[in-house]
Amino acid sequence: MRAPARIGLYLAGLGVVFAVSAATADAIVPEETVAAWTQSTQGHGEKANGEEIPGAGSTDTDSGSDERGH
Repeated sequence: MRAPARIGLYLAGLGVVFAVSAATADAIVPEETVAAWTQSTQGHGEKANGEEIPGAGSTDTDSGSDERGH
């Protein structure tokens, strides 16, 4: 079997595995779980009132030291 045919069969098999896993996940995972997971990640790094939580997702390195003062 030539290399292009092998690669084509490999990609076709990979596509089948991906499609089956997506269909299985859609059938197994309840919609409520998806909605709760999506909602819990929307406000990541923010308080309920919209203020940013200090250090959550921040990349501020102006001080040159970490939180312990080192």
